[in-house]
Amino acid sequence: MSQHEFVVGADWVITPKMGFELRYARKRLDHAIDDMSLDDGVYYIGNPGPNTFADLLHRPLPQVAALNADPRFLNPICPTCPAQPEVSRRYDGLESRLTYRSSKIVGLVSYTYSRLYGNYSGLTDTDVTDASGGRHNANNNRSWDLPEMQFTTTGKPVDGPLGTDRPHVLNASGSYLLKWFGMQTSLGVIQTIAQGSPKSTCIPVVDSTSSCQYFDERGTWATFTQDPNTGIFSLGSVEHGARMPLYTQTDFSLVHAFKVSKSNEAMRLAFEFNATNLLNQHAVMSYTPNPFGRGNEWLSFTIPTTVNPLGTDVQKFLTGYDLAAASTAQGGMVVNSRYGLPFLFQNARTLRLGVRFTF
Repeated sequence: MSQHEFVVGADWVITPKMGFELRYARKRLDHAIDDMSLDDGVYYIGNPGPNTFADLLHRPLPQVAALNADPRFLNPICPTCPAQPEVSRRYDGLESRLTYRSSKIVGLVSYTYSRLYGNYSGLTDTDVTDASGGRHNANNNRSWDLPEMQFTTTGKPVDGPLGTDRPHVLNASGSYLLKWFGMQTSLGVIQTIAQGSPKSTCIPVVDSTSSCQYFDERGTWATFTQDPNTGIFSLGSVEHGARMPLYTQTDFSLVHAFKVSKSNEAMRLAFEFNATNLLNQHAVMSYTPNPFGRGNEWLSFTIPTTVNPLGTDVQKFLTGYDLAAASTAQGGMVVNSRYGLPFLFQNARTLRLGVRFTF
């Protein structure tokens, strides 16, 4: 695994108590280490992308052939299919910070404009379709478990804003220190305001609800309707650059400390109160991304074939198809009644009490 980055910045001391900082960071992922598969059963560990080892569609797979007792896996499964795309995670961020510090007051206001794009979120998988909110197992991302997952329904390599991309983020924090009768009390507040994360339509394909193929590209939201008489699906509106609602959160802290020894100034006893999401806000973190279902179940969409031993038309999945027409042809599918409804929310208010003794 390797990545490279470039960071440049400047600081300006406006007054002895006030300063301004500016930072620009550019980070690029060069190679990742992850598990890859062709049948979601036998996995290979290596560097995903269009290299000789990882290009599973264009080389013999003796392990799969042995497991399935099928010699057809000793030949390339789809020699005419496009190669898997390069692994990509591209971050650019410009952060500005205004700070103030005195004997009693500490304050900070920061604004960050950033862009996080690519097809690989990193050691933590932030795609909500994986484990209902993201998989946290290192080097075990879902992205290369099937070749279909690295291409969109329109036949383009997956790209676009990653799950935690929030272009505009404003943070403000401040604390006030009050000294009285040999004791001191500290009050602190943190306020966060952030643009919503990407909102994407993603269709479970082949064999699992987590083997998800994006509609057109990341950050695209599409609506579908179905004729109740014929069962024919039709594509409705398509929103590019779709986002979740605005995210805001207020945190609060209170610390009261006092001396417990006249002979040792370092000995102090402190009582703490911390409130995360003090106002108990409930911003939507994700909407149900799968537009199709069957009854109360999610249904994996597939395009069958007898051309290869996988039984899946990999060529069509990787080069593009009419999703509405193909879903109609599969039969038994209906519009998912939960599609577009919230299913992940901001963490509720959390209160913590603590006691700290320092010496």
